[in-house]
Amino acid sequence: MATDWLDLARYADTHGYQMDRFRPMWPYRDWVIKAFNQNLPFDQFVTWQIAGDLLPNATKEQRLATAFNRLHLQNEEGGIVEEEFRVAGVVDRVNTFSTAFLGLTMECSRCHDHKFDPITMRDFYSMFAFFQNIDESGQTVYFGEVMPVPTLMLSTEAQDAKLVEVRRKITEKEKELLVPSNRAGKTDSRLETAKAAFATWIETNANSVVLPGLVGAFSFDEVVSNRVANAADPSKPARVHMRDPSFVNLQAIPAMAEGALLADVIAGGASLDPVMGGCDR
Repeated sequence: MATDWLDLARYADTHGYQMDRFRPMWPYRDWVIKAFNQNLPFDQFVTWQIAGDLLPNATKEQRLATAFNRLHLQNEEGGIVEEEFRVAGVVDRVNTFSTAFLGLTMECSRCHDHKFDPITMRDFYSMFAFFQNIDESGQTVYFGEVMPVPTLMLSTEAQDAKLVEVRRKITEKEKELLVPSNRAGKTDSRLETAKAAFATWIETNANSVVLPGLVGAFSFDEVVSNRVANAADPSKPARVHMRDPSFVNLQAIPAMAEGALLADVIAGGASLDPVMGGCDR
């Protein structure tokens, strides 16, 4: 039963586009399995997934259930229009909701009134409005396994207790900033004391900042011992990261020196470093 529901909810452990990066959505999967095993009443099973975060004093479990609405594809491509894919995600929520809970296919009414069911285009976008009121982007992070916001921190009870203690200490320290202190015969808060000290520092050091001028000038015409000469300060050359430290001079590759095409350079024995963007032999 849980498997059938996860299929209907379009559950997946990856984002679905391009790199198809992993996304840790397994807590929602475990919640579904737990809900079936504990015979959670159907009205709660539905309500928690649709709007568990909107319930009074919502629990972590009730908010976790709303991951049902975030199981659509997530795009990390750098050249996309974020708003286009944000809207695509909201449309997916409408379609999934209508299929799972209404037994209807509302996709047709995205562009026109439904030809066979009593669903208008206005109905579609009225439903659409319910699912787009969250602070999200249509694009997720390309570098690393980062979950697109909004997210939920799934801490243990011990970690929750620690967080409560940390927040209590932060509150105490913030209150200390408002405790009166004595500065030059004046009574004010530590925060005001710090602000006054900073203002004094600004006035005292306003003209003491000296810009050093040009610190680096690099032509990148030649690499010697993994260094690029600095015309502004020869004592501080730039360091070049190479996979092969034996490479000493770009001019050693005739095709590169002549400004040939990349294919000619590779044919001449050079290869491009995909990470550093450098060239080596």
